[in-house]
Order: sequence, then structure tokens, then C-alpha cells
Amino acid sequence: MSDDFAATLENIRQQTAAIQRERDELRKEIEAEREANAELKEKLIAARRSGELGPEWRVLQQRIDIFQTTEEDIYNGIDLSPEARFVRKTMGEYYGRAQQEMQEGEGSEELAESNARLAREREKLVETLRDLLT
Repeated sequence: MSDDFAATLENIRQQTAAIQRERDELRKEIEAEREANAELKEKLIAARRSGELGPEWRVLQQRIDIFQTTEEDIYNGIDLSPEARFVRKTMGEYYGRAQQEMQEGEGSEELAESNARLAREREKLVETLRDLLT
């Protein structure tokens, strides 16, 4: 084997190993997020059941528990009950305010940091792909 070919092969092996390490790290992060989301979901359901989020959500959660409706049906307008209509109206108002705040620059610092991190990771991936292809 020529030295250039051997060096190229070694570079590919190193890049592949780096990609595999990053993939494994991302898988760990995804799994941790899934676990955190599951915990948050359970807390949300408990808050609904207790009436902490209002009587509408208490009724809706009871209906979810006995399979008369689903979250998706509530959010997507399939559930036409007064409680579901109230929840959709309230959510629409909340999202409208949140969107307006984001446009006015009062958005979440955490969101901005996440977007910056995503951009950096995307750039690293592009550089790695360029290295592999050249």
C-alpha cells in the first residue's frame, strides 16, 4: 500500500471512530431526555388529575384515563367537549403571547443556547463529511 492510501485509510478510520463516539453520546443524551420527559409527563398527568391545572384538565384527564379521549384528540380539535375547547383556546392564547415575546427578543436564553449548539454541531458534521470526501 502506498503511504498516501494508508494515511487516507487511517484518516477514514479515525473519522469513523469519532462519528461513532458522537453517535453514542447523542444516543445517551436522547435516552436521558426520554427519561426526563417521561418523568415530566407523569408529573403533568398527576397535576391534571389533582385539578392543579384547572377543572377542565381534571375532567379531560379523567376522560383520557378511561379511554374516552386522547391528548391528541384534545389538541387537534377532534374532542369537541367544552373542556377541550377551553383548553385549546387557552393554549392558543398562550402560544400567541409566547410567539410575540420571542419576536420581541424576550425569548428563552436556553433556546438561544440550544440553537447555537445545534449550529456548531451541524458545522462539525459538515466539516467531518468534507474531510471524508476529500
